[in-house]
Order: sequence, then structure tokens, then C-alpha cells
Amino acid sequence: MRRDISRQDVLERVGFKFIRIRGSDYYRRREETVKKLYERLLSLNVKKRSSIVSDSNKTSTMDNELLKSSESIMEEIIEEFELDIL
Repeated sequence: MRRDISRQDVLERVGFKFIRIRGSDYYRRREETVKKLYERLLSLNVKKRSSIVSDSNKTSTMDNELLKSSESIMEEIIEEFELDIL
């Protein structure tokens, strides 16, 4: 747990934002929790990969892998809950 908090601190310092979801909220009110997550992602201007222009000279491999991973998770949420995203 301590290492997770340390990692999060480092990532937040370089601009990452974290959205916390309580496990109990997710399992008791899954659709409502995912809808709130989706709304939060939209408020943070998170976009699908197709709408992001990636400049390989400026973006490191690690950044690209993180982007792909987070996009994959977001697409799973969109598909599972049939959400309408830009």
C-alpha cells in the first residue's frame, strides 16, 4: 500500500490524475459508479485514442504504453455499459 501511494505521488507530480472508486460502491451500485466515473473522465477531457494526435518524437514509449492501457480500459467500460462518448 505504501509503495502504491508513493507511485501515485510521483505520477501526480508529473500531471497524472487519479479517480478513486471504492470497491463497495462498485459492487453495490456498479452502473451508477461507472456512470460517475464516465462523467468524471469527460470532465477531465479524456478522449478516445482516435481523437488524440501522438507525436512520436515527443512521446516516450512508456507514455504510449500507458495511454494504450488506459484507453483499453476506457473502451471496455464504454462497451460494457453502452456509453455514448464523443
